[in-house]
Amino acid sequence: MGYPELLAIAESYLPSNSSYVLLGESFSGPISVDIASRNPTGLKGLILVNTFLTDPRPLLGKFIHAVPNALLQNPPRYLLKLVSSESEKGINVAGSLQDVLAELSPELIHARLGYIASVNVIEAVPGIGVPVAMLRSTRDWAVPKKSMKLLSRASVDVSEIALPGNHFILQSSPNKSAKIIERFCEN
Repeated sequence: MGYPELLAIAESYLPSNSSYVLLGESFSGPISVDIASRNPTGLKGLILVNTFLTDPRPLLGKFIHAVPNALLQNPPRYLLKLVSSESEKGINVAGSLQDVLAELSPELIHARLGYIASVNVIEAVPGIGVPVAMLRSTRDWAVPKKSMKLLSRASVDVSEIALPGNHFILQSSPNKSAKIIERFCEN
């Protein structure tokens, strides 16, 4: 499914009788931005984690079709280790990511990368009427810092929080991330 279909599914799960904070991480960030821009009833805040408003790596999109399917499903260990650096004790993000990728078809991986290449929710940002927290990893190899800076320039109530680590910060540092999210939700 592409962004429009996933947006419809996400909207169908929004609570109708209580307040909530919406969290969008990486691929789901544009969906969360789109939802928040519609100011649904009960939305009190938006948390975006290592995400983007437009294609974060346009050059990669031009070459991804040339990457062999086997490499998409089983990337080299050194690439996976980039993901897992600075993980909390006992957490193996690289192993988990490798397990997930092995289960996905190359067609699905290519399709997801294609959706990322075509996404653009910049025009939705001014409609966001709730506080926004941006959690950004200090060494995110997938989403460069400039991708999230677009949001802070476009929205009025944005706080940026940098955490040591790489792209999968919620998975590699769940305790640190949870404390930050909890503080944001309490305000």
